[in-house]
Order: sequence, then structure tokens, then C-alpha cells
Amino acid sequence: MNVAAGELFSLTDIYSPLPGCTVSGDLVSSKDASVTAFSLAAGTGISAGIWQEPRLLLVLSGEIQVEEPDLNRKIAMKTGEALIIEAHTLTGVTARSDAVYVEITLCQGSFNASLPVGEAFVLKDRVPVQPGRIVNMDLAVSEELKFVIMSFDADTGLSGHAAPGDALLFGLEGSAVVGYEGTDHILNAGENFKFAAGGRHTVRADGPFVMALLMELPARE
Repeated sequence: MNVAAGELFSLTDIYSPLPGCTVSGDLVSSKDASVTAFSLAAGTGISAGIWQEPRLLLVLSGEIQVEEPDLNRKIAMKTGEALIIEAHTLTGVTARSDAVYVEITLCQGSFNASLPVGEAFVLKDRVPVQPGRIVNMDLAVSEELKFVIMSFDADTGLSGHAAPGDALLFGLEGSAVVGYEGTDHILNAGENFKFAAGGRHTVRADGPFVMALLMELPARE
């Protein structure tokens, strides 16, 4: 992942929209999945095209409109909303305001069958916060990538462990203490944090907390 590990940051700051421009940058690129960040200034857009693979869009800031001309469908999306676009669908994107979003493309693997297709949904609401529990849902899984959403009740958390690949956190609601290699950081909604492969880390929720986790998985021999 093309961001630094061990520091709080915001993809919406890194990809702050440039007037009149669209900008994109790869976060993950592998043979069976890719993750790209997009920055669109108000009034700009991505021309309609047909992708051979299914995609998930997650709006980090601003408002966009996803257009599917062959289906006579226009889908308005705002901060915190996600959308699954089926493979072989003619699709374009227009920015209704300055906007930043992430696009996950699966060449192999699948999205969770419980997620709606072709309609926007609020990502943080896909898992409930339950008393004294951590709730986990795999949103997208392939051999080389996993995208997960997790909810934490107050004072619940993950004990010290390390991931086999780079991992990127998205704070969606509330806040949590993220420990990384002996240093604590407060992760709030709208912020990101990266664990490097093998980096020892913990997560402890201050109160009800929801996050998404994007993790690269080592390629199998």
C-alpha cells in the first residue's frame, strides 16, 4: 500500500480535490484485486465505461452520482455510503461536490452476498454494535485481499497481534486507541491508519466504534 505505516492520516487530505481535475492513485494492485483512490473536483467526472469485474465504491468525502446508462439508473452517493457495481455494467461517475472515494475491483474472489447490488448503502450500518462484543463481516475476499467491517462495543478490542500483509484502517464511527509497535494513537471517524506486514498492533474502543479494514494477503506459492 502506497502510504506510510505507523502514523494517523486521512486519504481525504492526501487526495484533496484539485479544481477542475480528477486524480487517481493505486493503493493496492495485484493479479486478482486492486484498490484505487479517486479525487474529483465538483463538476468533473469519470467517463462511462464497461469493466469486466465487479467493483465496490466507498465515498470518503463529498457527493457523487454513479450513472448506469444501459440500466437507465442514476445513484446518488454521499460520505460514508458504498455501492457494489456488477461486472459488465456501463458505468460513469460525476462529482456533485468535491469528492474522494475508494474503488475496490475484484478480478477473482467475491463480495458478501448479503450486500445490496446497484443501490447505495451506509457502510457503517452493515454491522450492529452489540453489548460486550466485536462483530465482524467480510465484505470482499480474494486470495490476495480482504475488506472487512468491524464493530466494537465500549472497552472491547483486539489484543496484540500482527497481520501477514499490509493493512489499512478506515475509522467509520466513534474512536478507538490503536496501538502500533508500542505507541498508542487515537483513530477517529474519517481517519486512516496503516499497519505494515508483521507490525504488532492492538485496537481498543473508547465507546461504540466501527471501522473497515483493508488487508493484503501474501500470494500463495
